[in-house]
Amino acid sequence: MDSIVRVLLVLVVLLGIAWAGSVFYIGSQVQDSISNYETAFTRSGEIAVHRLDYEPGFLGGQLHYDLECRPQPGSDLAILLSALPAGSDVNRRTTGIADIRHGPYVGGAEPFALARMDMAFDLPQTWQSSLPDYPQNAPLFDIVSVLGFDGSLQSRLTGVDYDGPVVVENTTMDAQLIGLQGSFEVDSQLGQTRGNLDLERLSFGADGVEVALENLGFDVRTTGPEPNLLMEFGIGGFNVATPQDGTRVEMEQLVINYDIARLRPSVWLGTAGMSLERVVAQGNGFSGELTDWQGSTNAQLDAAGRMEAVSESNIARITVGNNSINNLAFDASVRNINVEAYSQLMQFATTMDPATTSADQII
Repeated sequence: MDSIVRVLLVLVVLLGIAWAGSVFYIGSQVQDSISNYETAFTRSGEIAVHRLDYEPGFLGGQLHYDLECRPQPGSDLAILLSALPAGSDVNRRTTGIADIRHGPYVGGAEPFALARMDMAFDLPQTWQSSLPDYPQNAPLFDIVSVLGFDGSLQSRLTGVDYDGPVVVENTTMDAQLIGLQGSFEVDSQLGQTRGNLDLERLSFGADGVEVALENLGFDVRTTGPEPNLLMEFGIGGFNVATPQDGTRVEMEQLVINYDIARLRPSVWLGTAGMSLERVVAQGNGFSGELTDWQGSTNAQLDAAGRMEAVSESNIARITVGNNSINNLAFDASVRNINVEAYSQLMQFATTMDPATTSADQII
């Protein structure tokens, strides 16, 4: 009997040592992964790390972060931000403190991992008067981030569902936002990323106009320092109607996809495709319908190193009133384009301010 007790005590001690060792090991791995991300952010040249400190604790810790987006001059991100309308409030800096739970078991959809971080973002107080039926104490959205054993990071976003009135400047409209979800994945070196956003339904109506968007999906992946980009955007349905006079526009099943690689700032080579199942328009004595529109574009360099692009489109049927056109096809192409000059032109076109740009600057 004494031998059995001694064996059990030894097992308990060994398990305690193993548990304490695993806690220390996982904590150190979490710290190493955060340090790797800090190095990758700095190396990217477009994310300034003012602070990224991890304070380990018992079975968890706290991450203090202060990060700022600083796009390089001429980069696609810089061009995108500069193209936003004047006065757009884009916050390029994020700060805060996040509680982190250590693995190996963290629960949720990815139960085994180094660590997990749960963050809830509340509805801004300035919005509360505009959403009188907002669920009490419900976060605007939740983000769950999981740090994998390989250093990869996976984040999942879930937004609140809202079905009720929206008040904007003394105007009240009925609105519905259902099924907002998103995700983001990145490896430890920021070499491969993937993000997607899905929305089941967004609708609103005011002053006799009803607008509805259904099954919105957006998925994007990037690889490499000069990124290859795979992107797909889709809308299941989009409707605008004024029931009092019978006017309506309906669109069904729009899909746009890209498989492209960045050659120069604002210059991408590769393929793009588009498909549109159906568009219907009706009102004021007019009725029309377009069905099955398929399109594609291929941009590449020719033997001389100049850019060329070819586009093709096919429409199965266009109907206006009692008249129809079947199997309409058309194509277009551009060739012998100087890549460097085109890059400079596109950068100028996306960053210029029409209100202050003169004709001499354009020429």
